[in-house]
Amino acid sequence: MQNSSTDFLLPVVDGIPGPVGLLSALLFLTFILHLLLMNAVVGVAVITFVSKLRALLSARRVSGPGEAREERADGPEFTQDTLLPKGVALTVNLGIPPFLFLQCLFVQYIYVSSILMAQWWLAVMLVVMLAYYGLYLNMARHSLSPAAKTTALGLSVLLLLFNAFLFVNNMTLLQHPEQWTVYALQSGGSFLNLTDPQVLPRYLHIILACLAVGGLCLALPEEYALRKLSAPAELAARHAAARSSALSWFIHATLLQLPAGLWFFLSLDESSRSLFTGGNEPATALACAALLFLAASLLAAWKRKAFATAFCAVPIVICMAGMRSLLREAMLGASSHAPSVRPFEAGPVLLFLISLLASAFILYRLAVIYLRDRARPVPVMLPSPLSEAERRNMLLVLELPRQQQEQAEADGKRGAGACKGGPESC
Repeated sequence: MQNSSTDFLLPVVDGIPGPVGLLSALLFLTFILHLLLMNAVVGVAVITFVSKLRALLSARRVSGPGEAREERADGPEFTQDTLLPKGVALTVNLGIPPFLFLQCLFVQYIYVSSILMAQWWLAVMLVVMLAYYGLYLNMARHSLSPAAKTTALGLSVLLLLFNAFLFVNNMTLLQHPEQWTVYALQSGGSFLNLTDPQVLPRYLHIILACLAVGGLCLALPEEYALRKLSAPAELAARHAAARSSALSWFIHATLLQLPAGLWFFLSLDESSRSLFTGGNEPATALACAALLFLAASLLAAWKRKAFATAFCAVPIVICMAGMRSLLREAMLGASSHAPSVRPFEAGPVLLFLISLLASAFILYRLAVIYLRDRARPVPVMLPSPLSEAERRNMLLVLELPRQQQEQAEADGKRGAGACKGGPESC
């Protein structure tokens, strides 16, 4: 909980152009959308890198370290390579609305925490741009070797994970104004909230969530293809194997969430832990609902039902986001951070809602098109039957150069035999 002795550290806040409840609801909604997309992009990137690394090492063991230059024709196809850069772009753009709403509601907290770690915070966009560039290098078809593309993807994954670590530092520092006095000793903007016991378990919780959602996102197209595609048994078995492998990522990451969540829970102070053990009815209800949906999602994933797993996994993210919001409110104090409200301005809010709905519709249509193309069978180009006349003409065209070469060799031999009698015979 916030200590009243640190209230003097809080800057004076101007009013916000709208009701606190409306902005809080928009913050909650946009944050969930951003969180789902961020988890999907980072998780898919990590899983793709691990799969490519395994394939590369396996190819080198078979063919030798100097011979695995080209990708095998029967090797795995990573169709998500072209989607990862687009996913990063959408994640960045979808992360702007919740951050703006966060600035409106918690301006005196987010600005101070960002200033304390200013050097790291200003590097966030550079880190994302470098990761974005590495994902495009991973898309290169023939200009880079498989090892180079895998290396670029691995560096992008590390940069994205480091970016998540910076965000965790800022969000935890936001909730602890009592640590802001470090500015008197370290005012250069290089402070990281490493001494906070919540940082590591919270970061681990986020990374495991990314792996779970990423595996689920890779399983959904395979499930869709199995349901909509009338394919041969071999192709159906390939889709089923890919779905099973992706859901295994979800199962293992979700099981690891249990000790990670317990670690994060124990890192909280006593008053914060009591919120989820009966001290706060909404927080306790959200915690119980999250555990129930967690068990249901694991059961559905174990039965290899990707759609049912997703149906149970999305409410888990919603419950976790709600618990996070209630925890932040309790740690900061419900009345200490609420700014005054200026007269409501409907224009900006209306423009935002229209843009949000249009963007959601476009993303929905893009997802439908991608799933439809994923389930569409690849056409097999079979040669059309030739008529007898076309076959004779094709054979004639193929035989003509050989006949001309044989005729030229025969003429050369006759000319050489005629000249054996001397220059007079030629």
